[in-house]
Amino acid sequence: DITQAKYNGNKLMVGDNLDIKVTGYDEIAIKPFNLNTISQINSNGETGSASGDLSYTIDKEGEINFPTLGKIKAEGLTVDELKTDLENRLKKYLVEPIVIVKQNELKLTFLGEFNKKGQVSYTNEKMNILQAIALGGGTNDNANLKNIRLIRNVDGTDQTVTLDLTDYNISNSPYYYIQNNDILY
Repeated sequence: DITQAKYNGNKLMVGDNLDIKVTGYDEIAIKPFNLNTISQINSNGETGSASGDLSYTIDKEGEINFPTLGKIKAEGLTVDELKTDLENRLKKYLVEPIVIVKQNELKLTFLGEFNKKGQVSYTNEKMNILQAIALGGGTNDNANLKNIRLIRNVDGTDQTVTLDLTDYNISNSPYYYIQNNDILY
């Protein structure tokens, strides 16, 4: 049997930055649910096309303040779970709303025996540990591939795990997929 770790998505955390856009059949009805429209109405007194989307930051209570809907819990959810939650809430106001959620500023930190040390940004939400190491420039000759450590914040607590990259079963590990703000060393 061939098995592989299940990708569950990045868990959203306090401080994460999100682009959220609501679309649907009725362009006028969706306007109150998009930050760019609201900001233009407020600043110009009239509507028009936006030059760019504004973003949401998850506050210290783990919530975003969404137009019309108010405070919505986002911390601990994945991007897909937040999308589904928002679509369900919007059905009260819109017919078949479509919500697009994008997590911005994904970061990964490399310490120790990686060729590229420090924090790097990435865009692939479904990046695995091997792709991450390539992003870090690979390892130098002093690296012990049987002893790669990953630090991940889970529910406000840092957890450290040791990974053996020489084990072909690494793809079955629950740590195979990188999460935003992981640290590798």
